[in-house]
Amino acid sequence: MLPSKSFNTLFFRNKRLLFLSIMLIFVAGFSALTTMPRIEDPRFTHRNPIVLTRFPGASASRVESLVTEKLENALQEVPEISKITSSSRPEISVINIQLEDQTTSRNNQAIFSKIRDKLKDAQVFLPKGVEKPVFDDSRTTAYTFVYALIPKRQKTSLNVLSRLSEELAHRLRSVPGTELVKLYGKPQEEFSVTVNPHDLATLGISMEELSQSLALADPKGSAGIMRSPKWDIPLEVSGELDSIKRIASVPILHNAEGNIIQLGDIAKVGKNQQDPLTEIALSGGTQTIYVAALVRQEEQVHHWAQKIQKEGSIFQKEVGGFSLKTVFNQSEYTQARLEGLVNNLYAGSIVVILVIFFFMGWRSAVIVSLALPLSISITLFGLMMIGEQLQQMTIFGMIIAIGLLIDNAIVITEEISAKIRQNISRQKALEQTINHLFVPLGASTLTTILGFMPIFLLSGNMGDFASSMAYSVIIALVSSFLVSMTIIPSLAALFLGDASSHWWEKGISPAYLRRIYKQSIHKALCYPLLTCFAIALFASTGFVALFQLEDLFFPAVDRDQFEIRVWGARDTSILHTQNHIEGINQQLEQFSQIEDTHWLIGGGFPPVYYNLMISQDKAPFYAQGIIKAKSFQDVKILIPSIQNILEKNYPNLQIYVGQFGQGPPMTAPIEFRVSGPNIAKIQEYGRQIRQLLSQEPDVLFSQSTIQEGSHKIWVEVDPYQSQLANLKLQQISSQLQKKLEGQMASSVMEEREEIPIRIKIASSYRENFQAIASTELTASGSKIPLSSISKLRLKPEIGEITHYQNKRCNQIYAYVKMDVLPIEICKRLAPKINQLNWTDSYHWEIGGNSKEKKDALQNLTRHSHLIALLILAILVLSFNSFFLTALITVVAFLSVGFGILALWMADYALGFNPILGCAGLIGIALNDSIVVLAALQRNPKARAGNPEAICQEIMNCTRHILSTTVTTMGGFLPFLLFTEGSFWPPLAIVIVGGVAGATLLSLFFSPMVFYCFASWQNKREAVK
Repeated sequence: MLPSKSFNTLFFRNKRLLFLSIMLIFVAGFSALTTMPRIEDPRFTHRNPIVLTRFPGASASRVESLVTEKLENALQEVPEISKITSSSRPEISVINIQLEDQTTSRNNQAIFSKIRDKLKDAQVFLPKGVEKPVFDDSRTTAYTFVYALIPKRQKTSLNVLSRLSEELAHRLRSVPGTELVKLYGKPQEEFSVTVNPHDLATLGISMEELSQSLALADPKGSAGIMRSPKWDIPLEVSGELDSIKRIASVPILHNAEGNIIQLGDIAKVGKNQQDPLTEIALSGGTQTIYVAALVRQEEQVHHWAQKIQKEGSIFQKEVGGFSLKTVFNQSEYTQARLEGLVNNLYAGSIVVILVIFFFMGWRSAVIVSLALPLSISITLFGLMMIGEQLQQMTIFGMIIAIGLLIDNAIVITEEISAKIRQNISRQKALEQTINHLFVPLGASTLTTILGFMPIFLLSGNMGDFASSMAYSVIIALVSSFLVSMTIIPSLAALFLGDASSHWWEKGISPAYLRRIYKQSIHKALCYPLLTCFAIALFASTGFVALFQLEDLFFPAVDRDQFEIRVWGARDTSILHTQNHIEGINQQLEQFSQIEDTHWLIGGGFPPVYYNLMISQDKAPFYAQGIIKAKSFQDVKILIPSIQNILEKNYPNLQIYVGQFGQGPPMTAPIEFRVSGPNIAKIQEYGRQIRQLLSQEPDVLFSQSTIQEGSHKIWVEVDPYQSQLANLKLQQISSQLQKKLEGQMASSVMEEREEIPIRIKIASSYRENFQAIASTELTASGSKIPLSSISKLRLKPEIGEITHYQNKRCNQIYAYVKMDVLPIEICKRLAPKINQLNWTDSYHWEIGGNSKEKKDALQNLTRHSHLIALLILAILVLSFNSFFLTALITVVAFLSVGFGILALWMADYALGFNPILGCAGLIGIALNDSIVVLAALQRNPKARAGNPEAICQEIMNCTRHILSTTVTTMGGFLPFLLFTEGSFWPPLAIVIVGGVAGATLLSLFFSPMVFYCFASWQNKREAVK
């Protein structure tokens, strides 16, 4: 529907409204710019919670059957869960949950509440001894700031550091804008009561009796209430356990002479860390505790980080005795990333303005260029209103839109200028221009918007990552159209000059180039079919080149940080892993390009980048390090060198040195999943796949989740001897567990923290075979050595049992060398894996990069049929012609061929970003052809197939088409010239190549097809 004539000229007639509107738009944009949250990368919705459940003393198979399967069955009742994967290891069950992609930040907390309820209901079915399942929903977000508390003196107790870290965490939580604070590497404090089992035997008491005596000596809780007619006063027995001295003074027994034996007489009472530690944090080789903080989504990162640093500085001055090291400050990376993108935005805008100046003259350049800040201001305000942040994807969306923002303004301004030169009144020129161009420009804007709708409609993690770019582009396009239909034409009608002979007034238009160009059009009109065939063939080479492009999901990120992951044997102790890491740190010291090293042993390092994920929990054999280099250029030099040195010096470890990656997080670049009922069978299939992986020269190493290798000591009890000793198997197991791992007796409250009291035997009685064999068990009041009723045997067992969608699944992970494309390796291996001897009930599938790319493409094309139909409907209604609609559809298809050809010529891989570029290109490429075909259809002679009329209309459209083409390409020029890495340039090169090809299509291919069709129609009518 066309706007009314009165509205067409409203801003022209009411100059106060015009200038007030301009001021209001700029103020709104400035307000949004200063108040919008600024972050480095898009925030992901929490869709991947994890459930951790400890079962002390249980084997992997018992954890699987008694814990994991029961919890999985309960979780299956939550319909919003799309995928469940689990790992059952000795003493712990880890269940990873993935919610449906449609889950958003508005409803995920309600789903989490459902999951918690189901876990609570399932607890009644868990066996005795299983701890309460821990539900963690904060793992998919990168922390914004990470501190390390470094003791200044080597003798500083970790207990002291632990209390300081708690206090610092408490203060950071109180900083406005803080969403979450967690501690990593913090040791669990405990009061230890270390006893000699022989002393207990001499006194005739057991650990259970000792624990009971200690618990009875701790009168926590109310002793009742004195109730009188006037007062109600509570009673409490004094003497609760509150210190080492008080614990040591607890009476245990008395002898015949009346002498009381206290706990301190037969045990060593102390306060230390839980043994063994579950996590060890190292910063620069010194044991530390990491305090990781996350900013709220609506906050500006740089302002919040300043408050965090100020709070840390005050805390350090008040407490002293330690140094507070900033391990990670995301605001620095955010500022650098956004500055780079904003500089590209400025550079692209300058290129665009210069192009307009040379093509259209200074007056037109000023008017058209004003569309840029106006449209960007409206875009910023719109993004603020829908709750978006300033981050790399929204800014890049505006960069994509730079050229598009002024396309409409160029066409409008050029048309008004031409009419003014024809001595048409300015108001009449404005009315005619808007009436003529409203439909075609509206159609081109709508089709461009629909071209970005697949990105807009992305869901899940990919939607969180990429859809904000589409939001930015779509809001920019809508704002550009509105500005071009109101403010820009009014300014053009008011300020454009009359005909001028100076190039700076009318733009550069060399006569000899116009003559050559006109001759080329006439030549093409002489051979229209040949011209169409040649252009189509040229574009089609892009689709041939498509099969020669290497396949890549997402490239690595250019960052001055990289990671090192280290895996030891499954039964490696955390202290032994620490020794390895200290040795690795010494190896890293020889590299002058490294600034600092940070490690977490026993689990995943707190994520400092959105792509990182914590994939290991309570894993003493595992460590992850974040290494900071002096520059991101050094990273690419360091990684292969460090990988080679560590592989050579630590052949018994699996070590991966790699860059941070873009895209959604994943466990490993390559993943294969083998499912089936029998563990031995899927183990064997996993071994065969790993053998195939070992033959790939670019694969560093592979892992299998279900494999033997973990050692276990089996206590083989003689049933006859145990019966004589009156000991049941459950009693033997329970007593051994309490003696070797200790027994919780009570607790001590210190400030806000409850510290447990654990009774345990000395480490010398549990560190080797002989010590364990001599462990004394209590039976009917007497002490019996374990060796008298059993034999100890060391045997390997399965250390981990994994499930995928509630079925046993052997997951095979592989890690590759730097710059190697994992999808290409999967393509080579897939036929070989299919040739394995697969039997019924067993199957395999690909995960990792290949699966993520496949899912992302399915997500991207999910609504493609509907969007294509809408685009066709808009074109049919705009042109009232199925033929022209079909022609423009072919143009869009061929322009994608030009984009892919440009990608191939630039030697980039086909990743998700180029695919996004192709999706957006479909909308962008239609604009020029729509304008040309609308002009041809408007001219009766051209519509009748008159070659001269067709040539003249093409010539009339050429300047603004070339202007829009060069400005669109110019907007991406800074990315092609000044941006390093392989993340943004491939997307930019696809759009630049596609837009260049679309110009060729709009000026030659589309008019030639139009001419052929018009000529055919004329001949058919003549025959009739």
